[in-house]
Amino acid sequence: MKRKSIITRGISLIASTALLLGTLSGCSLGDKGGSSLVDEAAKGSKDYVFKSEKLDITDASDYSNISIVGDRIYAATYSDGENITICSFNSDGSDIKTVKIPEADSESHGDMTYDKDGNMYCILYKYYYTDDQGNIVDFEEHLDEEGMGDGADTEDGAVSGDGEGSGEEIIVTEEETPADSDVIVDKMVVGGDEMEEDYNYHEEQYLLKFDASGNELLNIMLSDGQDEDNYFSLYGMVYDDTHGLILSSNRGIQKFNDADQSFTTIAETGDSSDEYDGSSITLYSGFDGQIFASLWGDHGIELRSFDPETGKLSDPSEQFKTYDDYSFFGGNGYDLYVSKTDGFYGYDKGKDTLTKILDFVDSDISISYAVSSVVAVSDQEFIANLPDESYNYSLCRLTKVPADQVKDKTIITLAGSNIDYNVRDMIYKYNQTSDDYKIKIVDYSKLDSEDDWQAGATQFNLDIVSGNVPDIMYFVNDEPIDSYINKGLFLDLSSYLATDPELKDVEFVENAFEAFKTGDKLYQVVPSFYVNTLAAKTSNMAGLDVLTLKDCKEMIQQKGVSYSDSFGMIAKDTIMYYGLASSGNKFVDWENKSCNFNSDGFIELLEFAKEFPDEITEDMWMDYDEACYRTGNALYSIVYLNGFRPYKRYVDGTFGSDISLIGFPNEMGVNCSILTPNARFAVSAQTKYPEECWKLIRQLYLDEYQDSIEYDFPIRKDKFDALAKKSMEKESWVDDDGVKHYEEEYYWIGDTQIEVKPLSQQDVDTVKDFVESLTLTYSPNEEVNNIVNEEAAAYFKGQKTAQEVAEIIQSRVSIFVNENS
Repeated sequence: MKRKSIITRGISLIASTALLLGTLSGCSLGDKGGSSLVDEAAKGSKDYVFKSEKLDITDASDYSNISIVGDRIYAATYSDGENITICSFNSDGSDIKTVKIPEADSESHGDMTYDKDGNMYCILYKYYYTDDQGNIVDFEEHLDEEGMGDGADTEDGAVSGDGEGSGEEIIVTEEETPADSDVIVDKMVVGGDEMEEDYNYHEEQYLLKFDASGNELLNIMLSDGQDEDNYFSLYGMVYDDTHGLILSSNRGIQKFNDADQSFTTIAETGDSSDEYDGSSITLYSGFDGQIFASLWGDHGIELRSFDPETGKLSDPSEQFKTYDDYSFFGGNGYDLYVSKTDGFYGYDKGKDTLTKILDFVDSDISISYAVSSVVAVSDQEFIANLPDESYNYSLCRLTKVPADQVKDKTIITLAGSNIDYNVRDMIYKYNQTSDDYKIKIVDYSKLDSEDDWQAGATQFNLDIVSGNVPDIMYFVNDEPIDSYINKGLFLDLSSYLATDPELKDVEFVENAFEAFKTGDKLYQVVPSFYVNTLAAKTSNMAGLDVLTLKDCKEMIQQKGVSYSDSFGMIAKDTIMYYGLASSGNKFVDWENKSCNFNSDGFIELLEFAKEFPDEITEDMWMDYDEACYRTGNALYSIVYLNGFRPYKRYVDGTFGSDISLIGFPNEMGVNCSILTPNARFAVSAQTKYPEECWKLIRQLYLDEYQDSIEYDFPIRKDKFDALAKKSMEKESWVDDDGVKHYEEEYYWIGDTQIEVKPLSQQDVDTVKDFVESLTLTYSPNEEVNNIVNEEAAAYFKGQKTAQEVAEIIQSRVSIFVNENS
């Protein structure tokens, strides 16, 4: 349901800093108020630095299921088309031994676990189709029978399927292929859905055991995939020297007896009376024979120890209350190890403590997620499957660098919440080339928890206004940027840009670039942006370029559409959100410290919003007609335009006709579509290292970063134009042999598939002209939104008139604006 994701993204921009701006007037920028995450990062540390060296083990480059047995490391490669390879070696990469296990296309081996003798247990997964007689159906032969195996053409130049079983004809447009034959056109797999309708799908699981030479010792079917009561899903598997193989699955936690090949349940998880009913419990081998378990609890991930004698789990650790990406792994030294988004930690069960061991940034390891394929040789040596700069994976040996051998560098802090991979990668590359400075990433999202998913963003903003300001700040739209600028927190970067030898003559998408400036000051760097707007069928617009609320209401009445259906699926708070977000300085003028909520325009907005549902219920979603815009049962769609291609998805898919991008209805007589930054970067006015900060920030405007932007509009004009040109071609990718593949694009409405074609030159010109005409930017203020929503509720409930509510909002926001401008 595409509409739901669009609305949800819009609403999410309102959340996160309810208490923040209320503290602005009472905070002194000189009062640090104690230590913060930024303060801690600024101190720097040499204790978490590891050196990484690639191990040359096999021709394969990607490994999983890394384990340690005695003094040897075990790792499995992925299939080479015929086999998987099990490698064992010393931690320094010496004495390599390999065993190949045959693996067919319809098979996969996983969950490798080893005993003390090097025997391997694993699960074999098989997937296939059979006909009514039980014969296995070859998928490629099925395609040939359907006329798709060789891309056969129909007389009209299209490849077609008869749509048997789907009730519709499926057409795949033919693509011209260059004469040099380096381009392949990927046709849609006709009959892909029909396989499940015409044939019987099978999924089987087997428990296998191999000796150290690769000889199969055991093969037991766990599930045949046809009997739902016999369904099997493995969550984790460990080998214990005392108790043997232990499996955790939807059948509970069971011990496997090698002698008679039987299973004994030692912990129930499927009994409704059991504490762990329905829990997916994953098991891990800890140090010295310990077993640990993780599961999802009421407050996020839980880590517990597991006793196979009693089948009991301990109370959960107190170390995992905040939201983060966690991965658990074993090895020597600590009881267990934990990988988080910033590095490796050792877990002490007795003390219930986490001790940081390795920091990804300090060690120049370019990842920002919890590593799962890793094992600890000791707390000073790890073997891990890690990517290089081109994201090619390989086995790496990580060894601790003594603190006295780590070079002193000046620390520069970059802080924000949910800092994305491209930014992290840019920082890693900077750190690898800088001799005197190191940028430390402070990601506040690690403070998020099940109880408060916005805790990190809130604390980040509280730290900023209380003086704990990082050198560089990363914002993702929820923050009150205008208030920060008015407070003088940001450095004007315009002189740095004007004198930069590579950037001073670069042309930007002028209207957007100027819109994100404050007068002639460049306080924020915006590398890319998208547009929030409102779309309607051009045939319904009667030549109008924009709509007033009155026009909007008249069209709803003329078309005989209910208010609740007119925008597809939308509630009162979303109407209010877009009404405020697209109003520019009409209701709040921060520069002049004035507001205008007691105006006829705002009262009309309140009256308009009242016509919509209080909330979108599950029943409403169940009844929602995805074809409503094509049939005319809905008129206006809130559109998230993050690039050129989405325009055609709305034209060919959502509406099935030409559309007008009209912006939210307003009384200003302008197109109130909103230029929204995907991220904003600012440099602290207090930083001691402005030139060095600019060395990093400038990279957001350079070719490498701008060329990586595919799902927004780049701020550079040449990249903006290049993306426009690319949208006139089909999506493509290049395989390992350098062959370029073009892909068809489809839009689904229910079970109906609709082809989305590349943009024509006219389409590109339409989108360009539209985007380059816009001047309004998204400038959130959570406290103003809260005041409006709190008071508007009284009107929506019939407790007060719209005029009374407007006067109260005018009074409250006026006080707030004067105190915080």
